[in-house]
Amino acid sequence: MKKITDKDSGKRWQIKRQREAIDEIDAQIVSLLAERVSKAAETGRIKKEAGFPLVDSVREAQVLDRVASLAGDRLDSRMLRRIYSQIIKTSRSVQQMPQVGFLGPVGTFTHQAATVFFRTSFSFVPCGRLRDVFAGVERKEFRFGIVPAENSWEGSVDMTLDLLDRYDVYVVGEQLLPIRHQLLGKGENLSMVTKIHSHPMALAQCSRRLSELVPRAEYKEETSTAAAAEKAAVNPGAAAVASSICAEMYGLDILAADVADDPGNTTRFLVLGMHMEKPTGSDKTSIIFSLPHEPGALHSALTPPSEKAINLTRIDSRPVKGRHWEYLFFVDLEGHAEDESVKNTLEEMKTHCTYLRILGSYPTCHRMGTPKQNQPEEDHETIVG
Repeated sequence: MKKITDKDSGKRWQIKRQREAIDEIDAQIVSLLAERVSKAAETGRIKKEAGFPLVDSVREAQVLDRVASLAGDRLDSRMLRRIYSQIIKTSRSVQQMPQVGFLGPVGTFTHQAATVFFRTSFSFVPCGRLRDVFAGVERKEFRFGIVPAENSWEGSVDMTLDLLDRYDVYVVGEQLLPIRHQLLGKGENLSMVTKIHSHPMALAQCSRRLSELVPRAEYKEETSTAAAAEKAAVNPGAAAVASSICAEMYGLDILAADVADDPGNTTRFLVLGMHMEKPTGSDKTSIIFSLPHEPGALHSALTPPSEKAINLTRIDSRPVKGRHWEYLFFVDLEGHAEDESVKNTLEEMKTHCTYLRILGSYPTCHRMGTPKQNQPEEDHETIVG
């Protein structure tokens, strides 16, 4: 065995220092590449708005020529051309990739649901408000949008129901996502936590466990669980109820795992688009309707599906804005609007309603976390969940 000399130790230390410097340079390169791709995506958006073609072969050739001219004596210009050809290819794919709007920021459960449903075939755009997701789909800025609809513990997301009535979009899919809330913070001592930040629904879903773990902590409502994690990362004594992904993103420790009151806590998300989905044989239809203000109106409206043995999987209501004690009803029923039995049922229901609109027909999500798909991933015109 070779004896390690002081000279060897010195060389190894030098190698270590060089490798650390290389790692730092790699981090800078990756950061700059991410920024370049982001700029390329924004350029693509501007091109679309202006009606310009996304691919500009002349510009790409100019970029390759300019990069090759920067090679100097230390780099091979042909190598730089090969590297930048791949970078340009990636930038082009980002410009052409259809976008999905979701309630952000990055790291929210809605973001997770989007990545589960759409996989890697889309780019994801965080939105600050639910209405921004709906508006982006309606204006065709996004090919699709995804929004939370209801939670197994807390019930419906009222704002989503209101916006479904307000915007001219379709429900084209659904995704069920198991929700695993973690209590995140700096350090390991729960006694140091004085404030807990999170989205109001997340706080409600964890209220009993939090009162046991941190009984004296003050609750602070945030626009999202990711925004709460960001607060916990910079404020001493603050913690957040958020996902384990947020812990990684914001450098937080998991102070307590799985703090939801219901271990089976699940949220249903709706996928929004501009076109009705085609029947798959295992579908669900969502409708919205209003009724005349008279006795038995709701019973009359719901009699047709009962007589035709069509199962209603959900019924909810929201007050009509500006008209006291009048309501909009939201119903999910099994089957597709093009199915003969469902089609006839809806026609009969209309005779009892002052207003009825089909929000969408879409494939049923059979398993948590796994969308049922009947189209290849590259077919973006029909996306089912």
